Amino acid sequence: MRTIFSHVVTSLLMLVVSGIAQAQPFAYISHQSINRVSVINTATDTVVATVAVGTQPFGIGINPAGTRVYVANFGGSTVSVIDTATNSVLATVAVGSNPYSVAVNPAGTRAYVPNSASNNVSVINTANNTVVATVAGVPGPNGVAINPAGTYAYVANRNVNTVTVIDTSTNSVVITVAVGTGPIGVAFNPGGTRAFVTNFSSANVSVINTATNTVVKTIGVGNAPVGFAVNPAGTRAYVANYNSSNVSIIDLATETVVKTLAVGASPVGVSVNPAGTRVYVANQGSANVSVIDTATETVVNTIAVGSGADAFGIFIAGLVSVGTIPAIVSGAPPAGLTDRAYSFTPVATGTTPITWSIPAGALPPGLSLNSSTGNISGTPTSAGFFTFTLRATNSAGQANLGTSISIAVPIISAISISPANFDFGNQNVGSTSPAQIASVSNTGNGPFDVRSVNGIGDFGFTSTCAGTIQPGGGCAVNITFSPLTPGPLGGIISVNTT
Repeated sequence: MRTIFSHVVTSLLMLVVSGIAQAQPFAYISHQSINRVSVINTATDTVVATVAVGTQPFGIGINPAGTRVYVANFGGSTVSVIDTATNSVLATVAVGSNPYSVAVNPAGTRAYVPNSASNNVSVINTANNTVVATVAGVPGPNGVAINPAGTYAYVANRNVNTVTVIDTSTNSVVITVAVGTGPIGVAFNPGGTRAFVTNFSSANVSVINTATNTVVKTIGVGNAPVGFAVNPAGTRAYVANYNSSNVSIIDLATETVVKTLAVGASPVGVSVNPAGTRVYVANQGSANVSVIDTATETVVNTIAVGSGADAFGIFIAGLVSVGTIPAIVSGAPPAGLTDRAYSFTPVATGTTPITWSIPAGALPPGLSLNSSTGNISGTPTSAGFFTFTLRATNSAGQANLGTSISIAVPIISAISISPANFDFGNQNVGSTSPAQIASVSNTGNGPFDVRSVNGIGDFGFTSTCAGTIQPGGGCAVNITFSPLTPGPLGGIISVNTT
C-alpha cells in the first residue's frame, strides 16, 4: 500500500498596514469645580501648566498622536480642544446637553461625545472641530470607548443599565447589551476582544465578549467603580473605586482581582502611561493624583493639583494606539487532507500582544483557531475549498489576510491478492501441475503501476499484470508447480508495484 499526497496551491491576498503612534508624557487632569485642566509632566510628576476650559470639565479624551486633548464640559454643553504644543484652547465645540466623556478613534479623525441629558452622542470631525453626526436613542449615556479597530463605539448608559454599541462607519446603533447596575465607564483590551464596563451601583465590572456582544463574566470590585484602564500589554487592568477610595487591580488572564490598593479620596479617572510602568489616579475628594508603580503595585507618589481631580477617560497623551500596527507576513496556509492532522501558525509583526480572529468566512470543518497564537489546527473532516479572512489585532490596529485552505481526500492505492496462499498437494518430481490462478486487484482510490512479477522456488508463472492498474481494476497470475527434488517444497510469487 502506498499513499500519494495531493498538492494544491492556494491563493493569497495580503493587506499590510503599519505605523507607529508617538506618545507624550503628559497627563491632563480636569477640575469640575474651577473650570480648569492641570497638565502634569509624568517624567517629573509635576504640574507644569493650567488651562482654562469650559464649565464643569469632567471627561477627557486624547488623539493618538498626542497633539490634541478633548475636554467634555458637563455644565457648558461644549467640548474644549487643547493644543498640547502650547497647552491652550484652540477651539470650543457646541455639543448636546451635559456631555460626560470623550473618546477619539484610532485614526484620530473623529471624537465621540455622550450627552447625558440629551440622550445622544455627538460625533466631532477633528479636522475642522465641527459636529458631523448625532447618534440618537442612547439613553443617559456616560462613558464611551472605541475599539482598537475603530469600527465600534461602546457607550455606557447609566440610567438604564445597558451599553449601546455604535457602528462608526454609519454612526448608527447596532445592538444594546444589558450589563450591571449604573454602568459608567468603558474600556477595551488591546486586542479588542473584550469590553469592560464599570457598574457604579452594583460594585462590579461586566466583561463583554465583543464577538457576540454578550456578558461573559462579572468581576466584583470596590464600592462605586468609575474609571477603568488597561495596560499596553493587556495583562493588567485598574479600576478606580469612588466610594471605597481604592483601586482594584485585575489580572486579565484570569479576569480576577489580584490586589486592592488604597489611593486618595474618591478616585474618578485612571490611566496608564505608554510604557506601562505607572498608573495615574485622579482623586476628586483629596484634590490630588496618586501614582502607582506597576512593578511593585504600590503608590510611589502623590501629586497635589489644588482642586478636585476628575479626569474621567484616557487622560495621558499618547496612550491610545501606542505601537506598530500588525502586518501578517507569513505565506498562505498549506493544503490539507481529510483524516490527517493539520497545523499552521501564521506570523505577524507589530506590537505585542497580537490576537487572532476570523471575521469572515470559515475554516474547514474539524479545524479551529487559537486566538492567542493564531495556530490553525485539528483534523479536517470534509474535503473542499474553504475561504476566510484571518485578522491580526493589537493595541495600534489590525491587519487582514484574505486566504483559503484546500482540503482533499488522500489518494490511496491498495493491492489485494486472492487467494494469498496455494497448496498444490503431491506432485511427481519432473512433472508440472495444472495452473492455479491468483487474482490481483486495486482496492484503493488511486492507480498503481506493476513493475515486475517474480517467483522463488520450483514454481512457474504467467501473468497478465503489467502497466497501470486503475482503481477497481485487476489482473491475474497463473502459477504452476514443477518440483525438482522430493519432499515438502515452498516458494513465493511477488507482484512489485509503484
